[in-house]
Amino acid sequence: MYQIRFFLPSFHRLRSLIFESLRDLFPFALLYAWMHIFQQLFCFENAFFLETTGFLKGKQIVVALSMGLGTLSDFLLSFLMGHFVETFMRRSLEDSTIDWQLPSLIGFLTTWLLFTTDSTCERIYYNIQPFWLLLVLFGLVIVFVIMLMSSRFAYVNRFLGILLLYGAYSFNQAAQRIPYLYLDFLLQTIFESLLGNGHGQLLSVLLWSVLATIMLVFGFTPPFMLNTPDLGVTVAGENITAALDNTVSTFPHLFTFYTFQDCFALFGGIGMLLALLISVLGSSRMLNNKRYLYIALLSAIPLLFDQQLPFFLGLPILFQPILLIPMVVSTVLAELLGALALPLLLLKPAVYATPVGTPSVLFGFLTSNGDWRYLVFTFGLLGMSIFIYRPFVTLAFRKEEKQDEMV
Repeated sequence: MYQIRFFLPSFHRLRSLIFESLRDLFPFALLYAWMHIFQQLFCFENAFFLETTGFLKGKQIVVALSMGLGTLSDFLLSFLMGHFVETFMRRSLEDSTIDWQLPSLIGFLTTWLLFTTDSTCERIYYNIQPFWLLLVLFGLVIVFVIMLMSSRFAYVNRFLGILLLYGAYSFNQAAQRIPYLYLDFLLQTIFESLLGNGHGQLLSVLLWSVLATIMLVFGFTPPFMLNTPDLGVTVAGENITAALDNTVSTFPHLFTFYTFQDCFALFGGIGMLLALLISVLGSSRMLNNKRYLYIALLSAIPLLFDQQLPFFLGLPILFQPILLIPMVVSTVLAELLGALALPLLLLKPAVYATPVGTPSVLFGFLTSNGDWRYLVFTFGLLGMSIFIYRPFVTLAFRKEEKQDEMV
């Protein structure tokens, strides 16, 4: 009967299992974020510090350090995914008569093998957010099989462990030769094809921005092009060519992801996360929630550099439909205001390249070749988004407190 109770649980119980397991990852996510910040500022070929100072640029020691930190960050991301499945399974099995130690170890190892890519192979993107929904479903499937079989056969955990590990190892070996076997890689390739040259229409950019926000909240990995400014697409290249030819009055593509979404709706990441962070700080002080306040403070500097992983794991943001409303509303409003400002020449179109690691609040200012009006516009958009977020964040916090009491 326990199997039935578990796989028809209260929604609150399942959410609690997910949030508690995600929260355990917070210290590791914080380390991962700071490693990426260091790489972006000091190690990449066009890192912010190297581009602005020229110090150590092109030196072999920087290249070696970048490769080492890249391998270490890949290792840490794999650990985060495996540790999440392991803790999720452990919490799911703690109230049962089944010994959770071996199954949770199996969950960690199989996750490591299944979702770890070869860091030496050529990739079209780098993970910013793991595929959380896939990891949750994977953990649930393993728990279901173990609980179903353990009630009928003795020593089934060991047999299933060997079977899962062998299957995961075989899959990993095949995926090294055929990267499209990785669902995340396959989806990103599809998105790359759909996004094509980067799109240059207002409605198209708005729809993709909304889709990326929905995907992020519900645990999918959003398209990489929408997570990070990309100057390599065709429309962005044609814009910068026009700027260099001094034909800025006739930009071929005024509404692109680079000139539009990245300048007005990517502060802290998809969904105006920097505004969400500021709202969390205010609401946690008002509700005297010291845990949320502490996590938000620790996540603040990483989020300024668009490293959102600690913020997403430490606070109940993933799988939180109530926060989807202000995310979508603030994103759409910010982009519409930007769409109004650009044709009226209130702002110069942002087309120039910026160093890797540039904080998103400075993106418009730097990519427009120093148009100071972007700074005013950026803080105005942040203020508007904080106002939109504030009641929803307070409501979400109170809802989580009630659900914790119920669980």
